[in-house]
Amino acid sequence: MDSISLFHENYVISFILLFVRISFLLAFLPLFNNMSIPVTIKATFALYLSLIFYFSVPPPELPNSWLAIGTAIFSEILMAMFVGLFLNLAIYTLMYAGEQISLMMGFSMATLFDYQSGISMPIISQFLSFMAVMMLFAFDGHHMMLMFIHESLTALPLGGF
Repeated sequence: MDSISLFHENYVISFILLFVRISFLLAFLPLFNNMSIPVTIKATFALYLSLIFYFSVPPPELPNSWLAIGTAIFSEILMAMFVGLFLNLAIYTLMYAGEQISLMMGFSMATLFDYQSGISMPIISQFLSFMAVMMLFAFDGHHMMLMFIHESLTALPLGGF
């Protein structure tokens, strides 16, 4: 590719859509949405991943109108929200189970502040949440999430949700 052709409007639109998809996936995926990670680091990581995946993504076949581009951006945000919801559902189920176990054991008043979610939760729920995150790391879940981003780019074209 020429350096001049990289700044063609189709390539700029594809980079914007790619950056929106990756940044919102990082905002909603379980490990990457941690509140203790600064927003500037998340944005830098999203930009870095966008630059890496930019050359493997063909430009989308969109009409060059503001409405089509806005709809494509909205579809990318919706796709990231659905994926994040389904992946976070397992962790939230474990947190709810921990709350129920704590209630039955009498530990419901013994709560800790969870810096990851920003809420106060019972000890058993905190323990189960940490175990879920550790299991995610043990089975390379963070690598699987990055591979999911790559596979979503090949299976679902930009603006195609």
